Amino acid sequence: MFLRKVRHFTLFLAFIMAFSLLASPIYASNKFGSLPKDAFEVGYSESVECDGVVYSFCYSYDEMGNRVIVASQSNTRIINVVVYNEEASVIYLNGGVLIQLSEEPQAGDISQNPSQTRGWEKIGSFGPTTIQHLVGMTASGLAAVICLAISKYVVIFAAAVILCFGVGVLTYIVTNYKYGLIAGSSYILVPYGNPNQFYTEFTYTTNSGVQYGPYMIGSSG
Repeated sequence: MFLRKVRHFTLFLAFIMAFSLLASPIYASNKFGSLPKDAFEVGYSESVECDGVVYSFCYSYDEMGNRVIVASQSNTRIINVVVYNEEASVIYLNGGVLIQLSEEPQAGDISQNPSQTRGWEKIGSFGPTTIQHLVGMTASGLAAVICLAISKYVVIFAAAVILCFGVGVLTYIVTNYKYGLIAGSSYILVPYGNPNQFYTEFTYTTNSGVQYGPYMIGSSG
């Protein structure tokens, strides 16, 4: 019972903190200042510190117009470069094909309790999509990959993914499993406001059937 309460509190805390670290494609602001309309266009960067380790993410477009996230962490010299080719629906890690995103959403509403989404309208679903855990992938690299994979309808930032899972979990996943399946849905609060309120809910299931989540990441814009 105690562990269940702690888990619920952790998810709640991650959800609240995520509002300060995320932005939808529309302009949003938070206690750290204003987030840009297009983080990739302006070269936005963010960092989050967990257990004495700093996890950093830099956003940009490459010369082909693909979204790029450079993920690093202070406890290793390994840098993960994650590239999202939206036209081909492919995500690359350090040049290797990592994900072929599903063309047609297959996942339904993963909320178990209908009251959790009362007043919320589903924008759409994504996945299940397979994420390969390639050699050299770090916890920050996996966070960057996940944030791109779940940003089909609402832009999600990698630092919020770190807060949801926790660094220890992400490190364990990339170390002990070959791949994972990600699926979920994005919602908007109705009636619509200014700014609009969004949240994305998703699960991550390893190749051995261990499920993490559902996690909820909120944003406004």
